Amino acid sequence: MKRTSLFVLALLLVAVSFSCAQKPTAEQLMQQSREAVDRGEIDEAIAVADKGIQQFPDSSDFYFQKAIILSGEAQQKFDKAIPLFTKAIACDEAKGIEPSYVYLLRGFCYRKLGEIEKGNADTRKADGMYAKRIEDDPDGPDAKKWWSRRIEAQFDLENWSKCVAMYEKAKPLDPEKVRVPFLLEQVAIAAYEIKDLQLALDLAYEVVDENPKACECWRVIGDVWYYELEVDSAIAAYQKAYAIKQLPEYRTSLGSAYVFRAVIEICTLGDSALHKAVDSLRLAKGYLRENECFLGLYNSIVNGAKFSAENDPQNPIGHLVYALMTEEGDGLPYLEKALQLDPENPHIKYDIACRYFDAGKFADAIPLFSSVMQYVETAATKPQSLRVETIAYNRGCCYDETGNRLKAKQDYELAVRLTEQYAKNPTQLRIFALSQLTNCLNYPLEEFPKDSKRALKLAEGLYEAAGDFDFVAVLPYAVSLSENRNPKVWPIIAQFEEMVQNTVPANDGDREYLEGRLAFSKKVRDLAAERGIPNPNND
Repeated sequence: MKRTSLFVLALLLVAVSFSCAQKPTAEQLMQQSREAVDRGEIDEAIAVADKGIQQFPDSSDFYFQKAIILSGEAQQKFDKAIPLFTKAIACDEAKGIEPSYVYLLRGFCYRKLGEIEKGNADTRKADGMYAKRIEDDPDGPDAKKWWSRRIEAQFDLENWSKCVAMYEKAKPLDPEKVRVPFLLEQVAIAAYEIKDLQLALDLAYEVVDENPKACECWRVIGDVWYYELEVDSAIAAYQKAYAIKQLPEYRTSLGSAYVFRAVIEICTLGDSALHKAVDSLRLAKGYLRENECFLGLYNSIVNGAKFSAENDPQNPIGHLVYALMTEEGDGLPYLEKALQLDPENPHIKYDIACRYFDAGKFADAIPLFSSVMQYVETAATKPQSLRVETIAYNRGCCYDETGNRLKAKQDYELAVRLTEQYAKNPTQLRIFALSQLTNCLNYPLEEFPKDSKRALKLAEGLYEAAGDFDFVAVLPYAVSLSENRNPKVWPIIAQFEEMVQNTVPANDGDREYLEGRLAFSKKVRDLAAERGIPNPNND
């Protein structure tokens, strides 16, 4: 009886061992690879696809899966994807399977590498396969899918008219099937290219209604409105595209629209139009680095303004526009002349105040900042480029520099309050305002009570929101921890110093600023040591 039990046990162990040694099926491997992609674990997804290739070398599936991963947005390794697509094509054709979609994707990769003829040849081959399927079974259940692929192929070939025509032909077959956002986006772009503007606008709006982050459709909407000379609507759409994805082409579109709006406003003349033009030019300035055509137009406006300033000295337009586009020292006389001619202009006052600030003339800047703030707070239409929180922060810095810590604190409090909506994703203005406010609370001079506990609470919130990506948010936390004799000050100082040391300065001014920050952090270290705050690294 004992021998029988041992024999049964041995059989069970063999069965378990055999079960554990079984290789995963193709379906299991593919599922593992796709799930890894969904988790963002790209290396793991590729490794699993490689296992599939080794275990099932005659199947196209894993060559295709790996190629899809390599050619995706995260990798963009088109040169490595092409041989895998080629192997997938060979596997399918050996089995009599038509690899139409693989041809379509390989064509896309060829074009990305600049091999246009090879890419277009693959795309045409895929389109021909889909056309034959539609011809053989025009009313079949997959006809809508084949039409979608043909639309995609014509888009890739930049046959804009055919792309739109195929969409119109396929739409009655199954409106829902051909109205997926990806396809609608392609047709919207094609419709704009052939200047079917209403269709382009309708489709683009349909996509963004479903997916507000469809940046290409926001660009199409902007392009349509720009073409229709509805510049404000174009700017609003470009702003949304650029906020979603900071691509150079979106920045150029936005900058060119601002320049165009400035041209229209300057031509309109009148005081209010001048103010809008100045706003537009100021906003355009940062967007036009990649577009020589519009930079040329932009420079023409600047040169025209200089000519106007020199030949029509009583016209504030020339003085103001030229001053905005020149270096601080050179532009200041033009700004001051413009203010003489237009003494109530808040934009000119603000620009002069900023130039005074940069030159260290803080006492001169304060009344100008105050005048601009009063204008903005009472204006029926708020100027886009003049914001109370920015003015308050700048004026607060001026008060700080002139020793009026109480008024500085009040302005920093105002800037912090007006940027509260950015608490979880703080802007640079909020980071700097909170930094200055905590400094006031920790070192108040004699004008108001010290409040290091509140400073620590504010600094801790800022650190949690931005400390991982902005070293400016780290130092106020270190200072506040030191003021509260908290041992966490030591690792926070170390983090700050590491972030500063890893920051590459763009110029001498940046280098000087970073050196100053490191010098200040050393003072925080010395102060923490003097206060006897325990340092765990010294234990």
